[in-house]
This record gives sequence, C-alpha cells and structure tokens, in this order.
Amino acid sequence: IQKSECDMVTVAVRRAQQAKLFGSSNLIDGIDWKSIWLLPNTAGCQNVEDAIRVAILGKEMAKKLGQVDNNFIKLEVITDPNYL
Repeated sequence: IQKSECDMVTVAVRRAQQAKLFGSSNLIDGIDWKSIWLLPNTAGCQNVEDAIRVAILGKEMAKKLGQVDNNFIKLEVITDPNYL
C-alpha cells in the first residue's frame, strides 16, 4: 500500500468485524491510518437496512482510527448471494 502511494483504502466493514470477532488480525491492524483514508465498504449486504447498519459501523470505525472528518462510504447492496 505504501509503495502504491494511494490516499485511500477500501475495507469491507463486515469482513473486518468478523475477523475481529474470531480473534484474527485484519487489514485494519496493519495500516498507518494517519496517512491513508479509510473507505468503508458495505460489501456483503443484501438489503438496504443491512447496508445502512454496516455503513454506520464503518463511520464509527473511521472515528476510532482518528478520522473524525471522514464521511466517505462505498455502498454495495447485492441481493443475489451467488454474486457475494
């Protein structure tokens, strides 16, 4: 990520939360968030209600990383589980 000189990294909030629940490390733990913006992603959501809930979790995740002005969200709602 550092070599690419990117300014933003997309993180699937749902997957990051699941990894934490099972005690695994995830992408969140390995990045210096002072120099890169988090782009929370609602990947894995199959309906609007779930996407809104995950988007709110993403916003809270950004705040915990010190990005209180981060208002970005990548919205994905895919209703067909064959494509998740």
